[in-house]
Amino acid sequence: MAHPDVLLAIVQNGNDLTLTSAVSPDTLRRLANAAQQSGARLNVTTQLHPDLIRELLAFGKAISFVDGLANFKKD
Repeated sequence: MAHPDVLLAIVQNGNDLTLTSAVSPDTLRRLANAAQQSGARLNVTTQLHPDLIRELLAFGKAISFVDGLANFKKD
């Protein structure tokens, strides 16, 4: 996975980002804040700690949740 600063630059530029690997809660908060400010959308799995998911709900439409991402398989 890209370095957290690269991920942050992507989102700050207004580009949507889908996270398929784990990042630290602090990095996730920074990315969510940047997405909200730039108009980007951050897509994250629902396989996060429930308290963190509830915290991310405050970012509104800047966050999109994907359920079952861990079970996704390429053909």
